[in-house]
Amino acid sequence: MHLWHASLARCAAHEQALRALLSPDERARADRFHFARDRTRFVAGRGLLRRVLGQALDRSPDGFCFGEGPHGKPLLAAVDAVPPLAFNVSHAHELVVVAVATGRQVGVDIEWMRRPVDVDAIACRFFAPGERAAVLGASDADRRETFFACWTRKEAYLKARGHGLTYPLDRFEVTLGRAAAPAVAWCCDEPHETSRWSMRELRPAADYLGAIVVEGRNWRLDSRWAELPA
Repeated sequence: MHLWHASLARCAAHEQALRALLSPDERARADRFHFARDRTRFVAGRGLLRRVLGQALDRSPDGFCFGEGPHGKPLLAAVDAVPPLAFNVSHAHELVVVAVATGRQVGVDIEWMRRPVDVDAIACRFFAPGERAAVLGASDADRRETFFACWTRKEAYLKARGHGLTYPLDRFEVTLGRAAAPAVAWCCDEPHETSRWSMRELRPAADYLGAIVVEGRNWRLDSRWAELPA
């Protein structure tokens, strides 16, 4: 299980080299972004992903084609890798991360904890009862971190399943608090989900919090900063 990080500033400095790895459709999609920052974020995510997959499969990074699952999760198309590779990408503020797993599904999410967000309102509207109680019951000093721990664990889980935010956030609950290891606590429609997945907290940089969710158990996380093309 591998996780690569890259700063958006470094990616911007290598944007043309990363852009050269993209397909014509991806370049056209990048050009449709109104703001340069959004374009750089997209190019960084796709370019870094292609570079990572190329290293993993010993193939040219610009030779991959991507498809989508039933709910829009990106996947590799026309690649005969045994065991198959799964991947997921997340970016927040000045950071992008790419997760790659062999033979199992994976989801990753990171958030910048300094971004403005109405913690109490979102928790009350979208979170499961136990999560809502954990956020609202946290001290002022811990409340934002508790909120972002909950949000990233939930989103990483849904991304691993391939649902994204199409699945209601209050239909499952994640563990929170220092005494509990990160995990899916319950899923009302599918109780076996609690044993299907394992979860870890991520702290890739100061003021960032995240989570990675991987199918199965007994995996080791290799986390590193990515080397960017010259």
